[in-house]
Amino acid sequence: MQVVKIGLDEHILALPLDSVEEVLPPLWIEPVEDARPPLRGTLNWHGELIWALDISRLFGSTPTPLTREVRIPVIRHRTQAFALVCPNVDDVCQLDALTTSHSAGERIAAVGRDGDTQVQVLNLDTLLKYLD
Repeated sequence: MQVVKIGLDEHILALPLDSVEEVLPPLWIEPVEDARPPLRGTLNWHGELIWALDISRLFGSTPTPLTREVRIPVIRHRTQAFALVCPNVDDVCQLDALTTSHSAGERIAAVGRDGDTQVQVLNLDTLLKYLD
């Protein structure tokens, strides 16, 4: 499975490459009153208003500051497009020895290896639940 790697503290997370539409630089995210974490707000993506989730808040950390290093992958899963605010987005890689994750909670769909590094693939169905 080809994935886009995301670094978050001590975690190496990943998104399925075929779900990533585009990776944006940091840009204005309109806060939404009473939005519950990890919802960050909304952004304008080529004329479409989409939700932005904060990956740091998803894993219980403080919100990701919008610095120059931040990247915002736009993901399309099923029929829904949404953005994911990430402290950094690394390279694309092929994961070997992919196994379904049962112990990592519902946020992680699978675990694989990129050489000697363990990579956790995010569960996009779970991310969609935050948009309801």
